[in-house]
Amino acid sequence: MDAYTGEIRAFAFIYAPQDWLFCDGSLINVSQNPALYSILGNRYGGTPNINFRLPDLRGLAPVATGINSATGMTATIAQVQGDRTVTLQSLQLPQHTHKAKGVNALAGQNLSDTPSATTWPAVTRYLPGNVTYDSWTTGTPTTTMHPLALGPMGGDLAHGLEAVSHPNISPYLTVNFCICAYGMYPIKS
Repeated sequence: MDAYTGEIRAFAFIYAPQDWLFCDGSLINVSQNPALYSILGNRYGGTPNINFRLPDLRGLAPVATGINSATGMTATIAQVQGDRTVTLQSLQLPQHTHKAKGVNALAGQNLSDTPSATTWPAVTRYLPGNVTYDSWTTGTPTTTMHPLALGPMGGDLAHGLEAVSHPNISPYLTVNFCICAYGMYPIKS
């Protein structure tokens, strides 16, 4: 198999082919493979002129170097970015509203929490935990309510956000990434 030293390929089998090593972050002595060290250096870790680490692609997705014109993201060689989990902040959630069903009770109307043959639904309020509170009204006043309490139905309900992270992983298929340890030496053009 013709390959350049330092070239990385994906393989569908469970072993590294001859002259290839798994991209698993292994520590290699410079004296074992000076050609591969001359290409990788210590970009992925290790002690200069003593040992070096192979790229570690376990659980990571490879990304090309450069600036992505669509996203503005800059990626440099050997850089690891991203998070496996993310905690959403309230500013990351879109503003939205929920419509409540019901009608406004008129001033002086009787509100009851018990339905009867002479009452009709007045307000349905949705409370945290999917609890509903229903009320009914009749035309017979028993209490005079303040006019400000009888305006259009509505209001704000802030959902309690907990600072809990959630998985942030794209769907994936596992294959083995290997690096060519002994191949043709890549000459710069």
